[in-house]
Amino acid sequence: MKRLIINADDLGLTESVNRAIVRGYREGVLTSATLMANGAAYDDAVCIAREHPGLGVGLHLNILRGRPVLPPERIRSLVGPNGLFLGSTAALFRRWAEGRLDRAEIAQEFGAQLGKALADGVSVSHLDSEKHLHTIFIEPAIEAAERHGIRRMRLSAECAAFSPRDLLGKRFYASIFLRWRARRAREMLAARGVSHPDHFFGVRCSGEMLPRSLERLIASLPEGTSEIMVHPGRTRAALEALRDEFGAFDISPRGTDEVDALVSPGVRELIRRDGVALISYREL
Repeated sequence: MKRLIINADDLGLTESVNRAIVRGYREGVLTSATLMANGAAYDDAVCIAREHPGLGVGLHLNILRGRPVLPPERIRSLVGPNGLFLGSTAALFRRWAEGRLDRAEIAQEFGAQLGKALADGVSVSHLDSEKHLHTIFIEPAIEAAERHGIRRMRLSAECAAFSPRDLLGKRFYASIFLRWRARRAREMLAARGVSHPDHFFGVRCSGEMLPRSLERLIASLPEGTSEIMVHPGRTRAALEALRDEFGAFDISPRGTDEVDALVSPGVRELIRRDGVALISYREL
């Protein structure tokens, strides 16, 4: 049997993202979304979660962009002089390579973000993260999850077919790196009894999830439970307005609003024809 979670990252980042997620759920095939606890439109996103109980809502852990939930002085290894997260994966990985990231501080910030969402009445279904950093920092992610009783998590181990053109794009190499890091994460999740989908897709199409891209992924789904990651509502204007606080976002010149794929009649028909069961993380 093929079961499919279609999850939109970045709920709460901007109002355009929030509106696109609502549309993808109401009019399309979106089943799940993950909430950014420090997003610019967080309060609006919490209202959306309350008003749409059928939408699975997880937490999008974030130690890369924006203002932390904890006071900056409590997590000095994660922030810059301005008290904000570093805003770029290059800067974060540089600190990691130099041994300057404090694992305990990562766990504390992860836990604070999760605690904030739960305190605001969000029934958190699962965890994932900005740039899949929970796959890399899996121990603090599991620690935060266990502290708050969360038993489901994304495993960012994409294993999709690729073309020679993919070799020219950085997303292909990002997917290879994440798949390598996910080996250890998979072992740790199994040891701690944390569930995850059997298969994951979306890194290589990130920012370019056109209807034909989503159709191609759905048509080749393996048996078991799969997750497809999407990013609807990411408009260039809205993200540019956040640059000072959230850093630069990677926006593909070939991309369009990914909500177009979520509401595509062709996508819905393919799911019906192939007998794919749409679920959220709650049913995992």
